[in-house]
Amino acid sequence: MSLLGETQEVHTDIGLEYYRQSQLMDPARWDEVAKRVLRKVDFILLPAVSYHLSVIVERILTVSIQMTLIYLLSFLDKQTLNYASAYGLKKDLNLVGDQYSWIPSITNIGYLVGSYPSSICLQKLPIGKFISCMLLCWSILLVCTIGTKTLQA
Repeated sequence: MSLLGETQEVHTDIGLEYYRQSQLMDPARWDEVAKRVLRKVDFILLPAVSYHLSVIVERILTVSIQMTLIYLLSFLDKQTLNYASAYGLKKDLNLVGDQYSWIPSITNIGYLVGSYPSSICLQKLPIGKFISCMLLCWSILLVCTIGTKTLQA
């Protein structure tokens, strides 16, 4: 039922129409059309899809390699404390009792406290500039540790 001045639109399913036409087609013609469609898929669609997939895989591998290197450097940074202890850190800083065990705890507390603001900054600021600023700050902090003579420093 339509009101004055309105027309009813008839929606048809184009895919259904093509399916019905293919069912009426003779088998020899159907095989010929199927081969042409398969050839078009093989020569046009698959190379385009495989190119995009290769770009995505390449980016994932690049990010994976970068993250692996970052985690390796983070691990080495934490292991440096063990090597420093073996080469006289406790004696040089006059550490007694449980003072040595506080050093990695302070580092981990710093990671824990800094992770939330860091994740917010990664979302709000340009990633490249933020990471480079963080690396610069971390480098300055590491260079400043050379001057420490006691645990409080």
